[in-house]
Amino acid sequence: MKEQNIALKLVFGGVIFLFSAAFAYFAASYLQQEDVFNYWLVLFIFAVAYIIVGILVSSVFSVSLGLLFTADLLVLHNLFENFGDIDKLSRILIVGAILAVLYAVAWKVLDRGTSPSPNTSGIPQ
Repeated sequence: MKEQNIALKLVFGGVIFLFSAAFAYFAASYLQQEDVFNYWLVLFIFAVAYIIVGILVSSVFSVSLGLLFTADLLVLHNLFENFGDIDKLSRILIVGAILAVLYAVAWKVLDRGTSPSPNTSGIPQ
């Protein structure tokens, strides 16, 4: 039963990832077409919003992981397409730092979600 729960969480996280990525790219394209915002600015705003929401809902493993992976994708795409004038070593360091922070949060969420809760009631289970 536990393997089914983990598989269901991963599938749900994948759905969150796909939906949030599609929503960010659709919104960026639409807002650029309507001359409201710059395409790259919208992607950056979505990435920051997904990071904040992913950290805030870190107690829900699949939602947090899906949003953090989407933020990952948006930050990588934004850095490699929009900031071409930054030298490659600096981009690698920036991306590495961002990925380290995002995956550290995801790892903390995973550790918290899988660790057994202590029995503090004194009643054997």
